[in-house]
Amino acid sequence: PVCSSSHEEPSADVERGLVNSVAVFGEECSLTVELSAACSGFWSLGGRMLRSGADYLITRSKTVHTLTIREVTMEMNGAEVKFMGGGSETRCILSVKATSVRFTSKSEHTEVVTCSAQATAQLTVEVSDYETKVVWMRNGREVKVGKKYEYVMMERKRTLLVHNVTEEDVGVYECVLNDDRMSLQLALKVGLTPTLTGDLELSCEVSSASAVVVWKKDQLEITEDQRASMVSKGTQRRLIIKKAKKTDEGQYS
Repeated sequence: PVCSSSHEEPSADVERGLVNSVAVFGEECSLTVELSAACSGFWSLGGRMLRSGADYLITRSKTVHTLTIREVTMEMNGAEVKFMGGGSETRCILSVKATSVRFTSKSEHTEVVTCSAQATAQLTVEVSDYETKVVWMRNGREVKVGKKYEYVMMERKRTLLVHNVTEEDVGVYECVLNDDRMSLQLALKVGLTPTLTGDLELSCEVSSASAVVVWKKDQLEITEDQRASMVSKGTQRRLIIKKAKKTDEGQYS
């Protein structure tokens, strides 16, 4: 069919109608209808007639009608979009999903957080959304809030507090989002603690068995020699200094 003269009601069939659509919050969304003839049409959203302007762009190219929502809002979630034209109509439901949240503090290397024994460690990440909750995990299990662990949300920062840190708390912690994850490593600040044999042994755990570590004393790199040896076993890395003495005191990392 074709549109009749201007004195009669134009008529057209819907060749390609609306289908339920998913839009992303904060982004642009376009919906298209194709009629069998070139006729004018009208769009409505949630029962409200729409016009081109700052929020919406309505265009027509021959038999194709397009509605562009310039910025999708969460209030549009579940709203009905309807097009009427040529004596026909088509409708659909618009679903709105939140933007995929990601870590904004993520880097190529695992961040190492050092903490003194018996103190409280702060493992902090930053995400791209203010409301999103994260899950903290260790050794594949969720870290539960209690005397040992505490969660803190401050704007876009998410912090896991580890209270009364001991050697058992050392290791890799993972912060998990729906579509992203980030690892942080907790290590103890180590002073000079010679063993009974007079040797000094420092250890840490890394996230990958193939990871290469650099040991430093007072910010200077330690190289292997007759007294200092470095041992790698799985994800464990150890620095052993034989017959520790007064000059070996300092800040190791």
